Amino acid sequence: MNHEIEAYVGELKELRERIRVLEEKEDFIRERIDWLDSDIRMGINSDWQKHNKREMKEFLESLLPEGNTR
Repeated sequence: MNHEIEAYVGELKELRERIRVLEEKEDFIRERIDWLDSDIRMGINSDWQKHNKREMKEFLESLLPEGNTR
């Protein structure tokens, strides 16, 4: 039982650290989302490049809190 509690505490600590890093990088992530969105619409891209950039944009958006995207 103690090992399970220790494992849970370790996982909780790791999750808190990941959340802290994402919160610190939120402005950077938003800037990259905006850049990708603009580049997809205005840049000269092949279909493959647009697809990859859309996937990256969606991934970055998934890192932000829900309902907190622009």
